[in-house]
Amino acid sequence: MSSAGLCRPTAGTAFTFFSNPVLVGTHPQITVSVAVPNFPKPTGKVKICDGKKKVLLTTTLKGKNNGVKTIRLPVLKRGAHKIKVVYLGAPRITGSKAAAQTPTVVK
Repeated sequence: MSSAGLCRPTAGTAFTFFSNPVLVGTHPQITVSVAVPNFPKPTGKVKICDGKKKVLLTTTLKGKNNGVKTIRLPVLKRGAHKIKVVYLGAPRITGSKAAAQTPTVVK
């Protein structure tokens, strides 16, 4: 058996903000999309971070949602934020990161 049969597919992860800029005092919302070749219904954990270390939340992607989930983030302080989304993978899927986005929270 070749080692190619043992490889796990790698996910592609992306996200979009419902609005940018975000009004101060409101909960920003994002839609996360995880696509995996030959896995129409990926599952696993998704982590959302603000900057390098601050984890805003971790949530679970369920198969019934076909790799898409809308997430309500905590209220963010005024200013620019570097939001990162990381799909942590699943037993048969390698995780991935989406490109960071920088929404601005304004008055």
